Amino acid sequence: MEDDGHVMLRGVFDAGAVAAMAEEIDRAIRSDETHKAAVARGDVIVAARNILEVYPPATSLWRKLELVEFLASVLGADFGLMRGFYFDKPPGKSWSLPWHQDR
Repeated sequence: MEDDGHVMLRGVFDAGAVAAMAEEIDRAIRSDETHKAAVARGDVIVAARNILEVYPPATSLWRKLELVEFLASVLGADFGLMRGFYFDKPPGKSWSLPWHQDR
């Protein structure tokens, strides 16, 4: 984390759970009429804002013990979830995103 600014925590969610979440999130984004949160390339949704509202289960996904322990080790004990974004950037089909700061 210190060297690269990110880390891959393998095994927090098994492959079946990830596949089910991906399907649920895709369905939720596609059916969202309130936020119009999706960014698509053709028929493929590649990004979306307001995921906490569009896909309410996202508000609790981060509460897995492995994630909470990792987040506490990086952020300290007093942390919480503020916003949720969705990005689908599969290997070989990704895009660059220059450094920016959301306000």
